[in-house]
Amino acid sequence: MKIGEVAERTQTPASTIRYYERIGVLPEPHRESGQRVYEKNVIEHLEAIGIAQNLGFSLEEIKMLLRTFRAAEDPSTECRRMADVKIRELDELVAKAQKMKRILEHGLSCQCTSLSGCYVSESK
Repeated sequence: MKIGEVAERTQTPASTIRYYERIGVLPEPHRESGQRVYEKNVIEHLEAIGIAQNLGFSLEEIKMLLRTFRAAEDPSTECRRMADVKIRELDELVAKAQKMKRILEHGLSCQCTSLSGCYVSESK
């Protein structure tokens, strides 16, 4: 797959893909006639990078995790430590999202005329 197809399929600018390669988040692809040729798994990697970035992971953290997965090795102590911290952060984010979901669901059926006594004011 050429870089244009990867960019289109993942909605990731080609310049971003090249940047990820340059800083080591993505491995350098095979080249044919000077053009980058990507394996299909680059799409999964770019999707994972996007999700991780949206959840607050730095590119260094993403690089560490992807390098561990690509190498099919046991995670280093540093990688495990970072993953443990991120898992706790994600658990907190999920709990907050679930609470907000309950508030929104309640708000759709709420007959309250003010916030006092309403579920929304009780859920702080």
